[in-house]
Amino acid sequence: MSVRITSDLYEIPKKLVSKYYYKVPLHDPYLWLRLSRRSDMQFAIIEDDYEATFTLFKLHHNRPYAECVILGSPFVGEVGNLSVTLFRENLDALSSALHKPLYFPLVYTGDPAEVMLSKVGAAYWKRLPSPIITAKSLSKGLVERATERIGSRARRRIRRFQNSNAEVTQMTKNDSMLCIEYIEKNSWKAELNQDMFSRDQADIYGALAESPNAIIRVATLEGTPISYRFDYRIDSIVYALKWSFSEKHRRLSPGFYLLTQDLSDCWCDKNIDYIDLYGSSDSLKVTICDIGHDRSRIDFAWPSHVQDLQDLRSERLEHDKRLIANAWSGHGTRQLYQ
Repeated sequence: MSVRITSDLYEIPKKLVSKYYYKVPLHDPYLWLRLSRRSDMQFAIIEDDYEATFTLFKLHHNRPYAECVILGSPFVGEVGNLSVTLFRENLDALSSALHKPLYFPLVYTGDPAEVMLSKVGAAYWKRLPSPIITAKSLSKGLVERATERIGSRARRRIRRFQNSNAEVTQMTKNDSMLCIEYIEKNSWKAELNQDMFSRDQADIYGALAESPNAIIRVATLEGTPISYRFDYRIDSIVYALKWSFSEKHRRLSPGFYLLTQDLSDCWCDKNIDYIDLYGSSDSLKVTICDIGHDRSRIDFAWPSHVQDLQDLRSERLEHDKRLIANAWSGHGTRQLYQ
């Protein structure tokens, strides 16, 4: 078994570039192609005569670890079929080749990588789960659920949007990314450097927008983009990856409309199992998700004894503590960053 570090997408074994291996949105080859052009990204390929797998790391100049970019399911391929002993040795070789310890954030419980990283004794800590909405809940309607939880405010928000003459359309990749950029740069997130451009996420979403699996819904008012929701479907699971709204149109509740009425309309009859709201809870997710049904997530670090990764653990757990307290208090995410 060997480890190779490369920035060349074409060194990845061809069989891995197949929908057969898709488990999460960040397994999409459109994304790999875009990120392979960046100097701070490195593919790590592990293979022997029978199996092959790879992952993708971002090398931060100002951080003492290499961070896996592929959230949820960090290895593409049948990592569960690799020998535990050799997998451990190759994690060591990978860390040595990158000259940094390895950080695998937000791995879904039950993913083959979670099983393997547990078996080799990687350091780990539990993160906040990702909330979901089941197909049964969609069929009953998310506006109804929101009304049960926050009262008449939910229907007032829906009426404000509907009475504004705003429209919601599904856009093609080029038009959608122009709208997303406009909305992000006019959102509260931009004021606090939390928009996708400030957080270096534009390449990721720009690449995923090119995939036929992406479904991007944009609300406009008199031709002006005011809100968007970025969905991505893999088989019977839909990931609501990201959404935002223009601060200028906050009073119309366009984000609330897209995450309740429009989300139900889009997926209630599309033969899906559930929608993964793709991230920690916030006040809006708490309003619409299935309480008690979520996808557990774990951070892993290798080698397990490195102090810098223990410091990272403390930082991440404290961040989660603030997130969940804010979500259940009914405050918006904005308050965390003000």
